[in-house]
Amino acid sequence: MDNISSKLERIDQQELSQRNPQAFSEFISLLPKAEIHLHVEALVTPKSLHALNQRHQLYPECKTSDELKNKLDLKEIHDLNEMIDQFIKVQSFFREEEDFALIDQHIPEYMKNNQITYMEMHFAPSSFLRNGLNFNGMVSNFENEVNNICRETGRDVRIIIDLSRTFGVDNAMNNLNFVKSYLDSHNDSRIIAVGLGGSEKTGTPKEYGPVFKQAQQWRIKTVAHGGEDSGPEQMWSTLKELNPLRIGHGTCSFQDEKLMDTLRDRAIPLEICPTSNVITGKFMKKMSEHPIRTYYDRGMVVTLNTDDPVIFGIELNHEYNNLYIHLNFTLQEIVQIIRNGYTSSFMSEQDKVKSLELLDKTLEKAIKQVYKI
Repeated sequence: MDNISSKLERIDQQELSQRNPQAFSEFISLLPKAEIHLHVEALVTPKSLHALNQRHQLYPECKTSDELKNKLDLKEIHDLNEMIDQFIKVQSFFREEEDFALIDQHIPEYMKNNQITYMEMHFAPSSFLRNGLNFNGMVSNFENEVNNICRETGRDVRIIIDLSRTFGVDNAMNNLNFVKSYLDSHNDSRIIAVGLGGSEKTGTPKEYGPVFKQAQQWRIKTVAHGGEDSGPEQMWSTLKELNPLRIGHGTCSFQDEKLMDTLRDRAIPLEICPTSNVITGKFMKKMSEHPIRTYYDRGMVVTLNTDDPVIFGIELNHEYNNLYIHLNFTLQEIVQIIRNGYTSSFMSEQDKVKSLELLDKTLEKAIKQVYKI
């Protein structure tokens, strides 16, 4: 590790005078990574939506994926609510348990393209349940496909069930009960946590406190979106009422010095999704304005993620390039953020050690191949 650090420091010193985006892009593409904030439905491509439309004849007049896109009015996104609206439109195409195979077929390619060895994917069942699907049948089908992927690729995918605040507290508690019942009958399930996503304007963290307390009493890990579309007061409430192990986004934290210090001192990881935050545009309009630089410099635990790859047109390697190009992160800092992705995950301690050992071995090779050191 010391040898790797000294080599990275040497490269960073050389780049003080001239940075090399092309070399960095090659370098980052070689490194193994974890991604712990990604919504599985956001891997669905227009081609897959078209296939679902043909299967279920929801819009029989649409003969091509472009016609379907125009029909759905999948326009450019300007805020979080528009993103959620588009997300729900995508979900509406899933009408049978077998449909989830169309999501799963995109997972191996995405992970391979970005050298992701471990991924935690948010899966939101509420819309599907409202369409008449059965929770156990739907999740079992999804898990079976994921198990096949992991067996065939050697990569590891875990599932976070999004309880959702979009449809109210009762719906969230129902989802939690479904999860508990499912876990009780599936000892080897890939479900490793529950989360709280959806519109931050439809319910306060205090309202969902009992749901999270019940999950924690059942020893189910909890994460929560927070500070993506609201101010620090919502983040404080999230910490107090929900007590999550990680926070998705936390974008607004830069507005409150004490909040940043609390997140740092409690070592609560933030699942940062820069492109998502810039596109939804609540707190910044340019990548160079993103506060991940501030958070890292302050000693907070930050991880890098994509949120919704297809919807936002972003992949994980591109997000690391954004840190390098627009936010002046050094190679040493970026490697630390990759490490944070593994250590902040819910994988076993043994698997974390193995993943970090693989990262170090790959770093040696990548430094030699790209930077000739």
